[in-house]
Amino acid sequence: DFSEAIRVSEVRRAEREGFGCREDLSAWNFSARGNEPSWRVNVREQGLEFVSMGSDPITFSKGKTEKTSDGFRITAKSSDSDIDLAIVEQRCSDSMSGSVFPLIATVKFDEMTLKGCAAEGMRP
Repeated sequence: DFSEAIRVSEVRRAEREGFGCREDLSAWNFSARGNEPSWRVNVREQGLEFVSMGSDPITFSKGKTEKTSDGFRITAKSSDSDIDLAIVEQRCSDSMSGSVFPLIATVKFDEMTLKGCAAEGMRP
């Protein structure tokens, strides 16, 4: 009996905990995160920032972005490290919270390979 309706065609992100709707999506283009150890990579226009629990943030140059068959890859450098972030368009569930994200992230940094989930921010 309604003249108009909203139809949901896709859920891109559903979080069970965290900032949720209060998170400032305009602060980054993409954000990737994972657990064991806790880590986060924020991708901004000016570069990448890697944050790991108990460590100072590491800032990387804007870097190089290349399209892959199932997503994209960003490689960048800091003063003494390289980072390689691969983003794949595939549903991902956070291993601790159960939150759902639209992207899988793999980060290679300082001889470590970290896996987690990612989401889009507000791309300019």
